[in-house]
Amino acid sequence: MSETVATNPVLDRLDIQDLISRYHERASRYDFDASAACFTVDAVWEVPEMNLRLEGRDVIREQMPKLIEPIEYLVQINAPAIIDVDGSTASARSLIREYAKFREGGVAMDVVGQFNDRLERTAEGWKFAQRTFTIIGTQVTEQRNG
Repeated sequence: MSETVATNPVLDRLDIQDLISRYHERASRYDFDASAACFTVDAVWEVPEMNLRLEGRDVIREQMPKLIEPIEYLVQINAPAIIDVDGSTASARSLIREYAKFREGGVAMDVVGQFNDRLERTAEGWKFAQRTFTIIGTQVTEQRNG
C-alpha cells in the first residue's frame, strides 16, 4: 500500500515563490552553487532567443560562471509568480527585470522577460525541473567619456 503525503497548496505556493526569489537573489550574488541547487538533477534551463539550452544541474552549474564572466554586476528583480500546484508537480510564470553592467566598453543592458517554470517536489523541497526564459525586450546603453 502506497503512502500518500498530505500537501497544502497555499504552503506549496509560498515555498515555490521562495525558491524563485532565492534563485534570483543567488544569481545576482554570483552564488553559482546555491543557484544550481535550485534545480533537479536532470533539469533544463533555456533561453530560446539566445539559442541557449543547458541540460542537467551539473551542466547548468558549470556554464553559469561562463555566461556571467563578461558582466561586472548583475541584478535580477522578479515579480511575484503565478503558481499552479498539482500534487508533486507545479508550474509558475514570473516576470523579471535584469540589469547587467559589462566589464568592458561601458555597456549596460536592461532586459525584461518572463520565466515559465516546471517544478517538482523533491526530498529537499521544490526544485526547478525546467526554466525557460523568454525575452520581452532589451535596452542597451553605452556610457561615453567626456
